[in-house]
Order: sequence, then C-alpha cells, then structure tokens
Amino acid sequence: MSGYARFHRSLIGHPAFRNDAEAMAFAYMVLRAAWRPIRVRYKGKALSLDRGQLAMSVRDLAEAMDRDKGWVERLLKRLKSETMCETLSETGVLVITICNYEKYQAANDERETGSETQGETPARQTQDTEQRREEIKKETVVTRKRAPRTDTFDIPEWVPAEPWAAYCTMRQRKKAPVDSYIAGKLFKKLDGFRADGWDVGKVLDKATLNFWTDVYKPTPGRDDDLRATVATAASTHVTDKAAYLAGLAAKPWAKQDAPPTPTDRRTGNTGPPRSFGQLAAGIAGNA
Repeated sequence: MSGYARFHRSLIGHPAFRNDAEAMAFAYMVLRAAWRPIRVRYKGKALSLDRGQLAMSVRDLAEAMDRDKGWVERLLKRLKSETMCETLSETGVLVITICNYEKYQAANDERETGSETQGETPARQTQDTEQRREEIKKETVVTRKRAPRTDTFDIPEWVPAEPWAAYCTMRQRKKAPVDSYIAGKLFKKLDGFRADGWDVGKVLDKATLNFWTDVYKPTPGRDDDLRATVATAASTHVTDKAAYLAGLAAKPWAKQDAPPTPTDRRTGNTGPPRSFGQLAAGIAGNA
C-alpha cells in the first residue's frame, strides 16, 4: 500500500461521531480502502475490491482501534445511518464501502498512479538511476581530460623573442622545461599583464633573473620600471615567427647531451647565477 489520502477538516467535530476516536477510526478505514480496483486475499479468501472498498472484519477493526467489538458495531451502524459507508458480507467476509470516496480522493489519482508505479518497479528504477550515474561520471571524466602535452606549440607574436628564449633556458636549467600545457598557461597570464599595460619582455626578464619558474604580475609603484613603452613594444615584437621557431630548435637547451654543471648551493640552481645580459649573450653566440 502506498500513496496518500485526503481528509476534510470537517471530519473532526462531525455530528456522526461522538468523539475524535470515532473520527480517527473512520479515517483509518479510508486509509485502508483500495484506491483502484484490486484483487486481494483476506482470511484465505480471494476478493475483488472496487475503488473505496476494504475487506476487514469487525474483530480485526476492533483490535486495530484497541476497542471492543460492540464499539465498532455501533460506529458502523451510525456511519451507515449517516450514509458515510455501506457494508456487505461477501462469502463470509465483511466488505466496507466508503461513500463519497471518489469526491474527496479523485485529485490524488495522478499522484497515486505515479507512487504505485514506483512501488511496483523499484529494481528497474534503481538500475536506471545507476546507469545514469555511470553516464554522468564518464562524461565528467571525458570533460576533465586535457589535450595531450607536447614539446611544440605556437608562440604569440606579441611575445618578445629574446626574453622568452632566456626564460626557457632558465627553466630548462631548473629541470622545468616548457611544454604546450605550461606555455598555454604562461601566455594567458602574460596576455593579461600586457592588457594592464606591463611590458611582457621586462616581466620575463625579471622572472629569468630571479630564477622563477612562473611569471608574476608586477606591483604598481614598486615595479613601475616594467611598464610598457612604445619603443620597447615595437622593438621586442617577433617579426618572423617561422625563423624564430627554427632558431629555438637549435638553441642549447634543446640538446640532451649537455655536460653537467655545478650546483649553486645558495640557490639550488644548476650552474652559477647569471644575469640576463649573460644569458642573452650566450644565446646569441649559439644561434
């Protein structure tokens, strides 16, 4: 048994009932009544019940209400006189019909049907729910997958060649080479700095000189020397991307058999700290 039943507030204080206990007994019968035609077995006998009917003996109803049989018989007699219910003894079993059941319970048809469908097919619904959860999980995993990381990537034209090359050299020395994923994140940050008026080349130079594997947004007032100017912007643009990319492939950080260099105990970096001018000179000599 599932679903809901509706009760009018006039049930309490109705003249057919001598007290609230009798009203609750009638409400109990409404709850036990079939909401759709159904075939049941009661006391070993198969019965067909219509909507608004229930099969229940006076003795069982008295036990459910914790009352004696006389109390239930008097209540049923009063309910019949008030045309609130009818009784019929079918093959020795008492069948009670709730009058006006359709009037008050009709609005529950759709909810009852949906609830009954859920009750009849819990296994199917559980299976469908689990399948949907698996589909959502797979979709989430596919969405979270990144594009494959490669050593080749496009460099925006607004990124100055020499500062970028020096920065890549520094990262290579720190065992943190730049791949397509890292470059994408760096370019996104640098583009934001550029939109705020900072010189991308100077920002890269500062990261290189400080041995930073990341780039950080300059602080107004403290890093005003990193502001972009028309002269620096024009002189640092890459004019020939194809030639620049070909040159990067021949740079020393692309070679895997470079001889080992001593480690700086102060910074933990491989090789002695060098200024950007020294790095740029080395790059120019190996070009």
